[in-house]
Amino acid sequence: MTASSPDRAAPSTARRITLAVLAMWLSRVAAIALGLLLMPLLFARLPAAELGVWLLLSQSGVLILLLDFGLTSTLIRRFAFWQGDLMVGGGESDDAARSFSRLAATGRRLYLMIALAVGGISWLGGLAFIATLDIDRR
Repeated sequence: MTASSPDRAAPSTARRITLAVLAMWLSRVAAIALGLLLMPLLFARLPAAELGVWLLLSQSGVLILLLDFGLTSTLIRRFAFWQGDLMVGGGESDDAARSFSRLAATGRRLYLMIALAVGGISWLGGLAFIATLDIDRR
């Protein structure tokens, strides 16, 4: 049987939400546990320069999450409200489709602006840092 067969009922909204929350918490626990296991190994096995590069690259992801400015949570919330309006309204209309398109396009534009700003600042900061290094040029 497939999920679309009439013999099998779709999971309820409460069950889907519960599974999503459990998956989110399990992924957080796994990330913390792996971080706790990986850090001592990295400090013991990598030279200082390589460890510095590893920490710089791994923490860049955390910085990107901070520079999100809550946009992900806001978009998820708005999409959830949109889905709720569809469920209460009884189906998809042209107005709902336009609303979804506008919301998705706005999210795309905002993420593009954040990416360009962060990329530009990082690029300029990297160039400024490289200019301060005493590199033997041959």
